[in-house]
Order: sequence, then C-alpha cells, then structure tokens
Amino acid sequence: MRENVINLKVCYFLLLCQRRCLALHFTFLLGLQAVLANGDIVKTGSRARKSAAGYDLTRLMIGSEGTLGVITEVTLRLQKIPQYSVVAMCNFPTIKDAADVAMATMLSGIQVSRVELLDEVQVKAINIANGKNLPEVPTLMFEFVGTEAYSREQTLIVQKIAAEHNGSDFIFAEDPEAKKELWRIRKEALWACFAMEPSFEAMISDVCVPLSHLAELISRSKKELDASPLVCAVVAHAGDGNFHTVILFDPSQVEHRREAERLNHFMVHTALSMEGTQSTCCVIRNLHRRTWCWYRENEVPRERVRNRGSQDNEEYKSSFGSQRHYESRKAHTSSCLFLISLCCGSQRHYESRKISYLLMGLSFGGEGSGEYLVKGSHKDIPQELVNELKAICQDDITMDFDERHFHGKPQNSFHKAVNIPDVVVFPRSEDQVSKIVKCCNEYKVPIVPYGGATSIEGHTLSPQGGVCIDMTLMKRVKSLHVEDMDVVVEPGIGWIELNEYLEPYGLFFPLDPGPGATIGGMCATRCSGSLAVRYGTMRDNVINLKAVLANGDIVKTGSRARKSAAGYDLTRLMIGSEGTLGVITEVTLRLQKIPQYSVVAMCNFPTIKDAADVAIATMFSGIQVSRVELLDEVQVKAINIANGRNLPEVPTLMFEFVGTEAYSREQTLIVQKIATERNGSNFIFAEDPEAKKELWQIRKEALWACFAMEPSSEAMISDVCVPLSHLAELISRSKKELDTSPLVCTVVAHAGDGNFHTIILFDPSQEEQRREADRLNHFMVHTALSMEGTCTGEHGVGTGKMKYLEKELGIEALRTMKSIKAALDPNNIMNPGKLIPPHVCL
Repeated sequence: MRENVINLKVCYFLLLCQRRCLALHFTFLLGLQAVLANGDIVKTGSRARKSAAGYDLTRLMIGSEGTLGVITEVTLRLQKIPQYSVVAMCNFPTIKDAADVAMATMLSGIQVSRVELLDEVQVKAINIANGKNLPEVPTLMFEFVGTEAYSREQTLIVQKIAAEHNGSDFIFAEDPEAKKELWRIRKEALWACFAMEPSFEAMISDVCVPLSHLAELISRSKKELDASPLVCAVVAHAGDGNFHTVILFDPSQVEHRREAERLNHFMVHTALSMEGTQSTCCVIRNLHRRTWCWYRENEVPRERVRNRGSQDNEEYKSSFGSQRHYESRKAHTSSCLFLISLCCGSQRHYESRKISYLLMGLSFGGEGSGEYLVKGSHKDIPQELVNELKAICQDDITMDFDERHFHGKPQNSFHKAVNIPDVVVFPRSEDQVSKIVKCCNEYKVPIVPYGGATSIEGHTLSPQGGVCIDMTLMKRVKSLHVEDMDVVVEPGIGWIELNEYLEPYGLFFPLDPGPGATIGGMCATRCSGSLAVRYGTMRDNVINLKAVLANGDIVKTGSRARKSAAGYDLTRLMIGSEGTLGVITEVTLRLQKIPQYSVVAMCNFPTIKDAADVAIATMFSGIQVSRVELLDEVQVKAINIANGRNLPEVPTLMFEFVGTEAYSREQTLIVQKIATERNGSNFIFAEDPEAKKELWQIRKEALWACFAMEPSSEAMISDVCVPLSHLAELISRSKKELDTSPLVCTVVAHAGDGNFHTIILFDPSQEEQRREADRLNHFMVHTALSMEGTCTGEHGVGTGKMKYLEKELGIEALRTMKSIKAALDPNNIMNPGKLIPPHVCL
C-alpha cells in the first residue's frame, strides 16, 4: 500500500510538471526524461544545480500539457524543512487594503514564504462548510520561515505594515498544532465553496498581473463579481500577483454557464490589459480552448499566434513524431505554434539538414587539440546585401579590416578564429535588427550577435564570415517598474551599468558575471555568477524577452506577470540558445530589493576538501546564504602576488549573508560554528561597508590576479558543475591531477551550487602546453559527467564544449535541439557552428 501511495504521488507530480504548476519551471526542477511520439527517450539535463549546456528542453517540456512528450522521470531540487515557522492572519475592511499590504510586504524585501488572500465570500464559505466563526471580511494569511528569531522578526515587521494599511485582528501561531489549524483555513477554500451551492459546478479563473496592478485588478473584478447573480469567491496567491475566482454555476442552466464565462472573460481581458497573463498554475482545459486562443492573440504579438488549418495542425503534431499519439484537443493552437509546429520537424526539414554541418566544415582541431576548429566555408558577401545594410544602418556600418578583425577575434577565449566577419553593423533599434536579419536570411548570409565580448567559449567567432551584429548601441533602460520590482532593458546594457541606474531606487539585478558582460549576452549564454546560490541563474531572473527570428519576425515570449502557464516556455528556450535561434532585442528582468544589511566573512582551511565540506554543510543547514566562494591556495598566492596582500596561502572560503542586521549576524555565527567543527580557522567577518568591499575585493581579483604569476600566458577556464554532495570529491580528484601538472592552475568555485572553475595558464606558442591544458580540462569534464554533473555550469557551450554534450545529454536530446534549430533557422544563418555538435544528424 505504501508503494502504491508513492506511485500515485509520482503520477500526480508528473501531471503538475506537464501543466507547469507551482513554478516548477524554475528552481525546483533540475531535469526530466520524456518519451517523444517516435518512442525516443530524451534526457533533458543532469543533476547539477545549474547548467548552460544546450537548449533548455526541461522548461520546454514543463507546461507542454502532454503535447510534446510523456514525462516519465523527474529530478527535483529539494529544500531543507525550515527550522522554525510562524503562520499569521490579518483582517481588512476592503480587499484593496489587503492587496496593498501584500504588495508592501513584497516591496519591503522580506523573504516571506506564503502570502494568501481570501475575500469575504470565501471566508463565509469556510464558516459554512466547517462551522468556524471567522470575521467575514477580506483576510490575508502569511507564513514566515527561518530561525526562530528571524521568523518572529519578519512577523512583527509585517504586522506593522498591516497596521499602517487598516489591518486589524492580527494573530499568529507558532505551536505546530495551532499553525496547522490556522493554515487549514486556506487549504479548505476551494471545497468549502461547494457548501454554499452543493449541486453546482465551479469555473475557476487563473489570472496573474504585475504586483502593482493586483489591487486594481481585484477591485475591478470584485465590482463585477458582486453585481453578478452567481456566487463568486476570490482566493489569491497575493505575493506574486496571481488570483483565482471560484465561480459557482448550475451546469443545467445555460444562462448560468454564459454568465460564468462572461465573468471569466472580463477578468482575463482586464488582466491582459495590465500586462498580465490568463493562465499561471491551472491547466488550459478543452472547454476554454476556443477563448484561450483569443486571449493569447491579445496577450502577445500575432507573430506568435497562428490559427492554422488542419494541414498545419498535422504538421505541428508531427513535430515530435506521429500526431495520433497526442491530445489533439489540448491547446496546441497556442501562440507557440510558430516554434513547435515544425520543431522536431517534418521529414523534408530532416533531409535538408543532414548536410548542413558538412557545409559548415567543422572538425576537431589539430592532433590533441581540445577545441572544435572551424575550417569555415566562407563566401564573399553579395554587394547587393551590403547596399541594403547601408540603407538600413546609415553610418552605423563598417567594413574596416581592423574593426572586423576585432569583432572576429575572441577577446577572452583560447579558441582560434579562422575567419572574420565581412561586415559589422551597429543597430540602434529593434526594427533595424529585424530588417538586418531579414536581409541576411534572403541572401543566406550568416549573422553573429555581439555584445560585451566576455565569452570564453568562442560564441562570437565568425566561422563563415558574414555579418556581425554589434548590439552595444542598444543599451537603453526602456521602463522601470519599482513597485513590481522589474525593469525592461535593451540587450546592450551591461549588468554593472544597470545596477548603477537601479541603486537610487533601492533595487538591484542579482546576477554578477565578469565585468563587461551585457544583458543580451548573459541571456544568450544562460550565465549566473556568485549570487546564483541565492537568486538563481539567468533563466530564473528573466520574466520575458523579445527576439528577432531568422525570418525577421519579432517575437515576444510572455507578459510581465511573475509567473505564467500560458503555452510553451519560449523565454527559457531562448535563454541559453547562444544566438542560434534568434537575436535578443529586449529583456524584462526580475529585480531584488537591496538587502537591508549584509555581512562578509572569510575562513581558512588546511585542505580544499575541508573547505568544500563546510560549503556543503552550510547549504544543508538550510541557511539562505547569499554567496559561498572557494579559493585554493594557488589562487590565494596569485592574489598576494598581484596586489601585495599577505593572505594565508591556504584553501579559503568566503561567505556573504544578507537580511536584517540580527539575521545576518545570526547566520554568520552559525556558519562560524560549522566551519570550526571542520578544521576552519581565522574566521573573520566584516560589517562596515568599506571593510566588506575590501574583503570581497579578494574574490573579484581572482581571474586577473592569475596573470601576475604568468604574465605572457593565456588561460583555459573549466566550468564544471556537479551535485553538491560530489563537490568535495571532484575538487579533490581534480586538485590531485592539477598539482602534478607542470602548468600553473588555480581553483575558484561557486561552492554553494557545486560549480567550480579551474584557471589553467599555458603558453599559446607551446603546443605541448596547450595539449596539457586541454588534457586537464578534459579530465575534469569527464570526471564531472561521471558524477551526474555538467560540462558547463554558466559559461555556455559555444564551440568549446560541443564535444561533451552527447555524453552529458544523449543523442536523442541533441537531435531534438537540432530539429528546433532547423525549424526556426532553416538556412542556418543564426550564429552557425555553435552549441550543436556537427556530427548530429536528424
């Protein structure tokens, strides 16, 4: 019986995945396996906490509602059961007051666990169903988790916020039974509604808007609902702008059903007018398919909506194989048909793509080389195209050799450039990018997007010449929504420049890769940085984006709502596609409140294994650490040489803790105890702003400090990531190999998520040194893959990691990626020679 219960839970969870329920497309799902219509079993990722290896097939499958494949296995990211929690409840005179408190709570920066809203009708239903005697007024419910002190501290802060917005009867529970009883009120909400009308059915709306619009949306909806003859109750996940209306109607009464549909239509239409979405965590049922297609056409541009005839629908169903296997009645007429209608394409696309990589001329480099050397199949660019580009770009175009050479030669990569672009253009608008790409597609001339040029995997190489599209003139902040904590930017703006703009508003964008990285390039490579352990990677911090496809179409991938279950997840598909599917022209980013307080700490260890063990123990303790960075003794020595410091040249861990002053200090002391129990020493921490900056500068100097040891060398940088439990073993085995090498090698790790880099210095004029560097990198990648890890945690694939993808993901996943590429870019003009290995045939 126990096994049967577990199996039922697994089956239910697979259904949730297919519905993109509970924000599963973000942090909580690492990878999955699915059976495609042709019977192929596709593995979409490793067990590593983060990965930049290929197209994000995991998020593409999540929310596909069974129209692309049958999910058979899911790898989930778990959380530590909170040490302590508090459940609270507060009443309000109006539903707008309650919504305002939810928004103020989120804007305060408090890491609240749950914020749920019930209107007076819903509370009345609970009273009727369960014999309770709750005040029948709009009600907010909260859950706070963390340490005992922090949970109570959060509770008191929110109580103060509520009191300032007409809140009353604020009660909270800390006893387990009392918490369970209090939270049962929310859990009973849906079923309690039927106590009011036992013979009725329910139509449940599911809209979501940017948080600043929630109060207005609920108020306008309530006015409409209260005027209706039907019984309607409101329940909201108020912390992210998502709310449901339970509309009870008599299914035998046509006028009842029509009224229910009218109310639902009103709320959806209103949400869409507020940059929201109409489906966030409820499946799109057949009943609503007709109206859903209309909603999506109004939610996103028409380029994403194709109400196709029967022939095109059959072609769509053949995308992942034979159409007869899948639910043709589901919402496959969605806005995403522009992508998936050909995605694993019709046979004619399969055949036409078999020779594409032969034409590209990709091969391995010289004997012992670890890179793909792009031989190129360069053809002179037509003068007619040059003339058209000049007409589009006016003065923002060049064919100067030095400029072309600069854009064609990697600035931070050891990969070889065998060709350079024929033309470099500098568009200033999305419309210009669209026209440029459309022209290049007509002449079948390749294009390479170009941003901050900080890539180390050859992403900006031009193996076939063609047109380099330098996006750095498109760097505007188009709109900032402080109350929603999001910003709309062009791709050429740098993350450092963006944070300078945001600082006066008390907000920041929480990803911190290398200096010079631009938002467009960060999206294209699915990058992260040292703060990913707390805030996630690029895919977790992009709400939506716009991109120009190979045919010149401008596609918007979603609304500004914080979550959505409307159609295939094209946002996540574009993030990490490395310019091979489209040119990103606009990005809507999720922002964070600048922490109220922070502490930076550092601790030394006798061995690198001890340091890694402390990182693992810290994460397993449940502490919401902001950063956990590891430096080996060679890296510390490099920093001493480069900057005249006198740091102990031993393995070192660095931490950052954020929150309230009391909570930051509390976390620091807990980690100090963990470190001391595992041979840690010299634990120091800083709270003064200048002292923190000086301490953290040690980590920021790491890469450039290495060159102080070997000034004329180049660097090969590994980027492996493994499940956290394997990190100590991987680093120990790698260090053993590195220490026996004649090359200088340093280790820097984002130890909180299992990602580490080795900086291998070598003389590029010495072939044996290049081979040794490649051997070391190869050793670490294959060791990581044997531990269910990934070859790239955050740098992307480019040309340098292609050879490892089949071992990591399997040929079926690579074929699926290639078919997506073939569907969107049949002429193979979009950044050719990157990401998908050349041997993959359909």
